Amino acid sequence: QKNRFNEEYDEEKVDGRGDAKDNDAENEYLEALKRQKEEKIKRNEEEFGQEGERVRQRHEGFRQGLYCRIQIDGVPAAFLDNYKPELPLVIGGLT
Repeated sequence: QKNRFNEEYDEEKVDGRGDAKDNDAENEYLEALKRQKEEKIKRNEEEFGQEGERVRQRHEGFRQGLYCRIQIDGVPAAFLDNYKPELPLVIGGLT
């Protein structure tokens, strides 16, 4: 279903059936997001200086989507028997 939706959406843009207003609005929105991201990067660089990511993690903690390696002691054998390395193991909490 998703592939069919993507194909139809892309065809509308190529065929010109898509509304020009929609395309302009989409482009403006994407440009605004890009500007916001660049402003945030600039503010972070000013705030955290040359030390960058290390200082940021110390103050904010690990951000969403950041990968880390952890070691867990005392893992039950049942976990290891049922563990599937091709699936991610998500560990975390809500803040």
